[in-house]
Amino acid sequence: DSGHFVEFISGYIGCRVVTVRRAVLDAFQILLQYNPQSLSALGEQLFVLLDTETDLSLASELRLLILSLAQTLTNQPSQWISLCRSVVLGTPSSSDTPSSASRWTASSSTQTFALRCVQQVLLSVDASLPAHFDLALATADTSDTDWLISSHSLITEMALRSSSSPIWSLRVASLHLLDDIQKVLGNSMDPQFEGHYLVEMVE
Repeated sequence: DSGHFVEFISGYIGCRVVTVRRAVLDAFQILLQYNPQSLSALGEQLFVLLDTETDLSLASELRLLILSLAQTLTNQPSQWISLCRSVVLGTPSSSDTPSSASRWTASSSTQTFALRCVQQVLLSVDASLPAHFDLALATADTSDTDWLISSHSLITEMALRSSSSPIWSLRVASLHLLDDIQKVLGNSMDPQFEGHYLVEMVE
């Protein structure tokens, strides 16, 4: 099945031979079209590969693949937000195990790209589902649905901490992210403090 295929082919993701890496990426692109869910567990590997890729063409294709995954797998916003936070801030993500957490530190260009991915997640969730933007509804929901609003504090923290980075590209990317936070979640009310907006600290 596709799960075993992904497990097999991902073993070649860091191959030194550029043609092999390109073949792996081509296979991932095909899977993205037919079974994107099968790639959901490869997020960290793809970021690591992007961070170490020396072929500019492949690096560009990797960015497109990661952005497409972030846009397609909109039923898992917290997973992507946690992963991107770990890339940007160098902290363990929710999917890390004690043995795998923080095994690498991303370059500033990859950190900046991770902020772009968070923007993509913000703008890609299903706008027809109000619980993505209403914390009271999301909290009251008894299903295991992954609501965007539940990760609002992680997104805001990531953006604010990046805004004070000494790296110019990260500061600029964080301002764009803060702007999108305001656009997407700016009307979300804080259920614990009546009359207050959830992200008014961003203003």
